[in-house]
This record gives sequence, C-alpha cells and structure tokens, in this order.
Amino acid sequence: MASLFCLNLHKITNMLVDKEKYSRPHAIVLLVIISIGIVLRFVGFSDCPFTHDELSAIRRLQFDSFFDMIRNGVMLFEGHPAGVQSFLWFWSKIFGTSEVAIRLPFVLIGICCIPLMYLVTKIWFNRTAGIFAASIIAVSQYTIYYSILARPYIFGLFFVLLALVFWSKMICQKVYSWKNVILFGIFASCCAYTHQFSMMVAALIGVTGLFFQSRKSISRYLLAAFIAIVLYVPHIPITIYQLTELKGVGGWLGAPNFMFVVQYFRYLTHFSFIVMILVVLCIIVSGEYTREHFALVYRKIITAFLLFVIPFAVGYWYSVLVDPVLQQSCLLFSFPFFILMVCSLVGEKLNPLKLISVTLYCCAMVLSLIFVREHYTMINKSIYSAAIKTAIDCNKKYGEENVCDLFNIQYMNYYESKYGYNVKNRYTGYDPSALCKQLENEKAEYLVAVYLDDYEMYAVKRYYPYVIDYSEYIGAEIYVMSKTEQAECSMPKPVFDCTYDLLDYNVDDERLTLIDTPFTALSNSRYVRLDVELFYIQKDTADDFIVALQAFHNEKSYAWREASVKNFSVPINDSVRSVLIPMRYELIFKESMMLRLFSIKSFLWNVDLLKSVRPISARIRMTPDNRYIYSPWENLE
Repeated sequence: MASLFCLNLHKITNMLVDKEKYSRPHAIVLLVIISIGIVLRFVGFSDCPFTHDELSAIRRLQFDSFFDMIRNGVMLFEGHPAGVQSFLWFWSKIFGTSEVAIRLPFVLIGICCIPLMYLVTKIWFNRTAGIFAASIIAVSQYTIYYSILARPYIFGLFFVLLALVFWSKMICQKVYSWKNVILFGIFASCCAYTHQFSMMVAALIGVTGLFFQSRKSISRYLLAAFIAIVLYVPHIPITIYQLTELKGVGGWLGAPNFMFVVQYFRYLTHFSFIVMILVVLCIIVSGEYTREHFALVYRKIITAFLLFVIPFAVGYWYSVLVDPVLQQSCLLFSFPFFILMVCSLVGEKLNPLKLISVTLYCCAMVLSLIFVREHYTMINKSIYSAAIKTAIDCNKKYGEENVCDLFNIQYMNYYESKYGYNVKNRYTGYDPSALCKQLENEKAEYLVAVYLDDYEMYAVKRYYPYVIDYSEYIGAEIYVMSKTEQAECSMPKPVFDCTYDLLDYNVDDERLTLIDTPFTALSNSRYVRLDVELFYIQKDTADDFIVALQAFHNEKSYAWREASVKNFSVPINDSVRSVLIPMRYELIFKESMMLRLFSIKSFLWNVDLLKSVRPISARIRMTPDNRYIYSPWENLE
C-alpha cells in the first residue's frame, strides 16, 4: 500500500509541475505544507479507536461473497452508495480489519487531497493561490478528522478534486483532450459511487461546464457526461432501492437552523475568534486588488460561489422541509469551492509577506487544533473500545458474579473479539420503569453503565448511589457504580445546588415557581446539566402532577421540558417517590456567548388541581457536563 501511495503521490506531483514555468520556491513551500499535513494525520493514528459508524461498516463486511455484502450489507442497512463499502470489502479480505489496516487508505487519500487542491487552484488562479489553498486542506480539522475516519467523506472529497482537475483543464485551459474528457467522466462517476452529496456536486460541476462550451467543444464535453452516466448504470438498482425502501436519518438527526450555518463557518477556523481574525488578515494582505486581476477572476469567483452555496442550500432546505440529512460531513465535497473563493484574490508573486501569512495561518491552525479543539484527545474519545476495557477491568477486579453490565451500545463484537472477552450485557432496552424493577432484584455489588440516557442513569443511581469511576466520551459517559459506600471518584462539582422545602405547599395553587433567573447567574458555560428533582407522596397514582423547566430567549419561550409523575418516577422508600427533569444545555445552546440572552424558569404544575400528590421537597442542581459529547463537530466552550 505504501508503494502504491508513493506512486500516486509521484503522479500527482508530476501533474503539479509545469516544466515550462517551474518554481523552486513554490515547490519547496508545497512540500513543507504536505509534510505538515502528513504529520497532523499520522499523530495518534495507530491508537485511535473505531467510532460507531466505522464499526457499523466493519460489521457489514462480514459476508463471504461480494453479492451478499451488496444485498445485505449495503441495500438493507447502508444509506450511502456502495462504492466505499465495496472497496472496504475487498481491502479487508487482503489486509484485515484492524484500526490501522482499515483506516490507512483513508489517511493516504486525505494526504493526496492537499496537492490536488493546490493543482485545482493553480489552474483556476495561480501557484501562490494554490499554496494558500493547499495549506487550508493540510491544517484544518475539517479535513484532518475525516481523513482518519473510515467513512465515505474523504474519498468523496478526493474524487471531487480529481474530477475538478480534469474539468478545470477543459474549462479554464480549453484543453479538450481525450485524457481530460475520459478521466473527468470516470471521476465524476466515482463521486456518484461515494456519496449522494458528492454525486450532487459532480452533477453541478457537469451542468456548470455546459455554460462554458463552444460548438467545437460541446460534443466532447457531452461525451464525458455520457461516460459518467454509463459507468453509474450498475448502481442504479441500488440507488432506487435506497430511495424507495430505506428511511432517512431524521429519526436521530435534527433539522438545521441558522446556528448551523454560523457553526459551520466557525468550525473552519476551529471556533477561535483569534484564528478567524488572523485568517482574514492573512488573506487581505495577500490579495491583489487591481482592476485587471479582478477582471480575470470574477467569473470564477461567481462559479465557485454557486458551486459551494447550491449544495449547502439544497441540503439545508431538504433537511428543513423533508428529512434532516445535513451535516458538516456532507458539505466536505463542496468545501473546495469555498477555498477557491477565499484564495481567488491572492496574487501570483510569492513574496515574503505572503510566506509570512501562510506561516502564521498554519501555526495558528495547528496550535488551535491541538489546544482549542483538543483534536488528539478527542480522537481517542470513542466509547466502544473504552467500554469493553472498563468491563474487563471491573470483572477482573471484582469478579464476574459481582458486576452487572448495562451497555446501551451496538457493535460490541469487534472489541469483544479484539480483547478476547464477551460482555454479559443485561441491558434489555429503553424502559426506565422496568429498569428500576430489574435493579431492585439485582444481586451484583457493582454496575458498569455505558451510554445510558439521563433517565436511565437516574434509576441506576437510586440502587447504585456511589460512583467509583467516571469517564467522558463522544456521545455519552461510562460509569462504574457501587451499591455500598466506598471511596468515590472525583466528580464535577455543582455550580448551583439548592433544596426547596415544600411541606407548606398549598395544593390549591395551580403553579409554584421554584426558580426564575438569567442563565448566566448560574453558569457562563453551555456545557452544564440542570437537574430538577421533586420528592413527593402520592395517594392516587391515577392523578397527575408536573414539574416543568422552561428556557426563555429575550423573554420569549424557547425550550420546554416537563416530568410527569404518571409517566416515570423512582421509589425512594415505601411512601416517597421522586421525579426528575434532566436538561443538558449543550443540546439547546451552540455558543456560550448566547447565554446572556436566556433565562430559565422551573415550576410545579398541579395540572389537575387535585390533592393526592403532596410535594415534600425539590432540589435544583447544575453541574458541569461532558464537553466531549459532540466534540468532533461543536465548540468545546
């Protein structure tokens, strides 16, 4: 594989060098940028555990025949085209399914995207603009993260860039050779085999090219489109099946709003205002602001703008109106056009000021990657490997008969096989009330809880109140808990903790406010969890009583949560029960700087105006929450 990569990189390098206009300074700077990109992608690469989506893909490779894999591993369970899954099936038969073996081709493809971005930008504008463009691909977490993820995204970016190279030679350089025509058709087809959004980008590129054709060139250009369509024909039955039979991802993915757009552009500069300002300054001081230069590039700027905005807009409005599909990963394929816009005004001459600008940009992005984004900590925060290791450690330390494993995760087989241990998982599905009954009869002294939601953890803590180990991961947390009192681990300390005596509560009052305060009076961070807990006595279980938690934005209702005593409660003793509202505010607020615009209110609501529910006390507690829960895509502050 290494020799194949070197051969491909050598071919790309040959494409980069215009022998008639060879520039040693540009070549040296480009090699330095590629080297930085290589280092950033390989640091921690061998120790990085698989994510949920990668384990799902590996699970769907376990078929003896290729056709069984297509039928049962792609058509039934995969929402993406079959290209990358098919590649992984053949690849894994030769090299196995270890983390390094599976991810290596994706890392190498990600590295190849750096010189390809240079080449595209060089064709569109000039070599110095290409240096700036290559540096963006090299040091952005956006491209680095998807380079180490064994999913279709970096392959889609790679094929879009390859298609762009040969398309640009036809459109920008008017070279309609058979090589350019055929290779554009092939790589456009590869885009379609990789992801629906990369297929859309390739189609938009193809349609856009029609507006630049002359009578002389139109036939060859249409031939390239014909080649792409013919090559995609074998996949059409799979596509039809996926569109008609498979449901979208709207069941777990929320529809985007305006904050998604803001977050996307902040993500490109690692959520750092300092880096954002520095990037803007570097681009400004490197620009060439003459009428002649603008006359040469403005049509290309408009083209790049449209090819970036249209996939963004289509994905956004489809997600809002039909089914949520839009994620940062889907926009990676049109990202090159944003880079082309950003670098369009960079002048040809590689002077010291531009070298300083590129250097400052790379340094700022690398430092923010490490210290602001905590990238190399984050990539080790996949919960699956850690969950199996925790179960192994606990069972060795306390004995299998003394440990109850509650794992709400799929695809445990990979790491069970890797570590030679089968988890005796006693999780039976989401039902907190049933979980209470299960735990009431549980004999094990210790419990390992993985990926349980807040209501399930509330039930668990009633029977296993002592936390002896706690770890935060992407998506969820791992707890090791005990029934009997012993030394507990260091848990996040509450930033607000207040208990309200309700023995004098007037049951004739429909509502009683517990707290009504600006959010920033409690916390300046969005990574907090607020628990509103009510303890009560209930004479008639048919009656209802609600605890409510509401967020207001500029005094208008923004979010609402409620807990009903009829739906789910936890027994404290023979007469007292409790009910909980847990709220993780990182779900609501995507920027801590927005918190000053919000207030929160919690109140009791005697919705039926009955007297069978007698509140005893309430506790409102706010504690720091898991910063890594959405760390691959969201701000850590």
